[in-house]
Amino acid sequence: MPKSYAQLQQSLTFDELMKTLDEQFRTIPDNRTGNAVQYQLPDVLKAAFAMFSLKPPSLLDFKTQSTAEENNLHNIYRIEGNIPSDNQMRGILDPVDTQLLRPLFRTCFSLLSKAGVIGEYEYRDKHVIVSIDGVEHFSSTKVHCSSCTTRKHRNGEISYHHSGLSGASGKSLIESAAIQETADADQTTNIDTRRKSRDCKTGAITNCSGA
Repeated sequence: MPKSYAQLQQSLTFDELMKTLDEQFRTIPDNRTGNAVQYQLPDVLKAAFAMFSLKPPSLLDFKTQSTAEENNLHNIYRIEGNIPSDNQMRGILDPVDTQLLRPLFRTCFSLLSKAGVIGEYEYRDKHVIVSIDGVEHFSSTKVHCSSCTTRKHRNGEISYHHSGLSGASGKSLIESAAIQETADADQTTNIDTRRKSRDCKTGAITNCSGA
């Protein structure tokens, strides 16, 4: 007898979601070789997910935690090895092609759909209302890359940052850290998007809706 939506939702725990993320992270190829492989890529990806889920003030604060906190982190987020430092995490994750993470969003969204979670937020013609907001992160006046957008301040100083457009479906989905990370893939508004459109957000919304 098929499981009801209520039964499926009861089985859709955070641990089950982490199990799915763990399986998906293990499919992402690691192009590092030799002595460079001190930290396994799936562990680094899970540590990064934990960092954005727990929202510490900085990467450094995330790394410098008590023994009890670190043990909980390993158990809850299924991290098997040591947690890299902030510079090590950046160095390992920066070369990873973000397109390889796209299937992960679809997998998690499919789990939520099968459990009837997404259906609870459908309205006319089975459309789902999505809350969209522009975000900025990794702002610096010195460090920048070709994908950065810029802002000129009143004192003449120029700051560089990455901006993006994030979407989440439904109020409780927005409030849930685990589901918020899986609801919709972020659409980065990089420098190329800005050149093609007078409005970064308008261009990003178009790209995000087709992702």
